[in-house]
Amino acid sequence: MRACAALAALAITVSGCTTVPQPNATEAVLPAEPALGVWQYPASDFPAMCITFLPGGRLQFQGGFLFFNPGRWERQPNDGLVHMTLGGTSPFPFSNASPPPAQGPSAPLKAVSNQRLLVYRIGANTTSLEFAGFIFYRTPVCTAV
Repeated sequence: MRACAALAALAITVSGCTTVPQPNATEAVLPAEPALGVWQYPASDFPAMCITFLPGGRLQFQGGFLFFNPGRWERQPNDGLVHMTLGGTSPFPFSNASPPPAQGPSAPLKAVSNQRLLVYRIGANTTSLEFAGFIFYRTPVCTAV
């Protein structure tokens, strides 16, 4: 009988230690940031180039514009705009205009040269991205060398 009581007490103790606290019903569970992924300029007059938005806010150029590595990106929580900060020390490829001279759905909305910042509206349905006069397209993988 004592053995049964001891086992029951042990089971209660163990089960109490292994339970996972459940979130409060009033707490909002935020979805994970959707990956912006890989954007590629297909080879034509120039070799293929990619802009890759990596987890953790890292931005990487491949095949071209390597002098802007390492870059950073961040989606703004209040408006969903994507801020790209170019790394390196090469001259900033845009004038300090808002919006920059190249206008269109894939062009940056804003460029701030002293911060090396470009602001884009990139959503799930965005298919192209203009960067320094080149049009990059969403693609599953980068084929640039």
